[in-house]
Amino acid sequence: MYTIGLNIGGTKIYGIMLDPYGKIDFEEKVNTYPEIEDLIRWIRTFIDHPPVSLHEIAGMGVGVPSIVDRENGVVLDAYSLKWTSVPLKEILSRAFNFPIWVDNDVNFAALGESTALNKKSDHILFIAIGTGLGCGIILNGHLVTGAKGFAGEIGFNISSLSDSRNIDGFGALENQLSGTALGEYGDPYEVFQHYFERKEPGFTVINQFIDLLTVQIVNMVNLLNPEYVIISGGVSESMETFISNINKNVNEKSASQTKIQLAQLKNKAGAIGAAYFAMKQLDEMN
Repeated sequence: MYTIGLNIGGTKIYGIMLDPYGKIDFEEKVNTYPEIEDLIRWIRTFIDHPPVSLHEIAGMGVGVPSIVDRENGVVLDAYSLKWTSVPLKEILSRAFNFPIWVDNDVNFAALGESTALNKKSDHILFIAIGTGLGCGIILNGHLVTGAKGFAGEIGFNISSLSDSRNIDGFGALENQLSGTALGEYGDPYEVFQHYFERKEPGFTVINQFIDLLTVQIVNMVNLLNPEYVIISGGVSESMETFISNINKNVNEKSASQTKIQLAQLKNKAGAIGAAYFAMKQLDEMN
């Protein structure tokens, strides 16, 4: 039997189909369908490709850029999709006769990246730095989601009681540590280029950005004791030069040692993780 993984972003959807051995059988990237009926029609065409047929699909995981009521599969607030309190699992379950799981896209991306590690680990901290800032946590081989599914919302961390909880939809830390934050100084890629050319304000901005990220990682490593810290998201694509120094500083300052590295699967991670999660859940059910 096959499992499906979807990562629904603000502009693109990545679909992955895993075969019974956990290998990618088929994948596709399309523009996002904001209307769910259009999404359902695309899922049907995605599934229906030879030699796989609908009755061979055992389950599907769906990742969305939102806090999710995981138990009921409700998308609480997907700003980029303009979905608020959407019962996505219920809607999709009326269209498809197989189990469906809905979760935050960063959680599924963390699972996806865990499958790409050279050495298997059950203790992973996954940090996504893109338009916003998010975190997926895997401890003892399981996703940590918290009492209400808000675990990993590090974008709302504060450094002072005067920090605002929510600024234009972003948390206090998110307004300092994200692609949107760098966008205040120009295109984030260009800001990094200015750092390498030692041009201001890029040089100072990136130094402060990396310092702040390092401090946050130290604090999270002390709290969670992960074996790996994986950094992903669009901003991370400009960060290879900094990883060695971040590793050094984090391991000098934290109570335990960890290994920090960039993500390997990049924008496929969420879809792979969603399909992998569906496969794991089905194994536990059988």
